[in-house]
Amino acid sequence: MFHDFQVQDGINLYNSNGFIIKNNTISYGGYGLFVSESSHGVYTNNTCIENSKYGVYIKYGYNISINENNCSANDQGINLYNSSTIYIHNNSISKNTIGLTFDLSNHSIITFNSFEKNEQYAIIMDSSSSSNLIHHNTFIDNNLQGTSQACDNGHNNTWYDQSTKTGNYWSDRKGIGKYYIDGNSKSYDKYPLKNLPQQCAEKTSIDFLIILISFLSTVILSYVIRNKYAFRQLRFR
Repeated sequence: MFHDFQVQDGINLYNSNGFIIKNNTISYGGYGLFVSESSHGVYTNNTCIENSKYGVYIKYGYNISINENNCSANDQGINLYNSSTIYIHNNSISKNTIGLTFDLSNHSIITFNSFEKNEQYAIIMDSSSSSNLIHHNTFIDNNLQGTSQACDNGHNNTWYDQSTKTGNYWSDRKGIGKYYIDGNSKSYDKYPLKNLPQQCAEKTSIDFLIILISFLSTVILSYVIRNKYAFRQLRFR
């Protein structure tokens, strides 16, 4: 666990399984948090502000929860590169050049985040990003010079929750009906919200439990396999 630090040169994490990064302030560097080739981790209650590149950069990541962080005034608030099963929940992502970028990233869930006053798109997905789910987020005054607050060039990304027929809140929504997303995929929010979604704070504690169970299961499985192999070696000597 890495927690309760004030950092200017960023936090770099490589090849880690079962990590927790909590309650840190990371500012005025290039990268705030750089996570590479890592999985089953939680990044929560951190502040990443005024970094020249990324507030949070996840590369080759899997099953990582990014919850209740403040990512503001960076070039990009959060960037996912070649990552999957990333849970982005209840974060404040504001006043960046771009809020959240998906590059080659799939099967992730983005819920209950606040995207506000990002200079360009709040969320942008490249052509190789697919099967992501985006709902119950708040989009306020992003990409004011454009026609939409988000851009989707990927495939099979869904901008609403079909089970509850609820989408996201868009400050520039006009009238009734769908909210259209820029990009080649011709995506849209089928059920845009009339009012701001209430923030949900329950998921972080659940994430800690999931990560702990997953990490302990990996350790136990590794221990069992090693001991089973050692027993076989001893048996056949």
